[in-house]
Amino acid sequence: MPQTPKKAFALRLDPALHAAVERVAAQELRSVNAEIEMLLREALARRGIRVPPAEPATTRPPAAERRLTLLHLFLDSRPWFRPKRYGYGAGLPIAWQGWVLLLSYVAVVIGLGLLSTQTGRAVSAALAGALTLGFVLIVRARTAGGWRWRWGEDT
Repeated sequence: MPQTPKKAFALRLDPALHAAVERVAAQELRSVNAEIEMLLREALARRGIRVPPAEPATTRPPAAERRLTLLHLFLDSRPWFRPKRYGYGAGLPIAWQGWVLLLSYVAVVIGLGLLSTQTGRAVSAALAGALTLGFVLIVRARTAGGWRWRWGEDT
């Protein structure tokens, strides 16, 4: 059974309301459209109106569209890190790519520290510094909302 097309329509929202929905959607790892649909379904269910779930697509996309490479997953435009609530910078990862990056960085820095007596401390320090600079640049590029000073607001 093919999936029924969704009804497209324009929706005007207060900018503050849209920003709130956008924040919730990012936390739930959904698009804004999917989050609005979810909120509407929940509101209707609270009123006792049950809307059957949308039928899933039964046709498979072509093989070229199904193939995902690891590089494609790392080039995804979604953020990997949550911004800090107070101060400047990034908080903990919110995506698996962020956790992979963070744990890889920690493992390599520990490895450099353990090998520093064999390779020389200056070489290990230079490698750790270059690695840290690269790590910070990637985290900065992948933090939701970018790096800016925050005073406790939600984003």
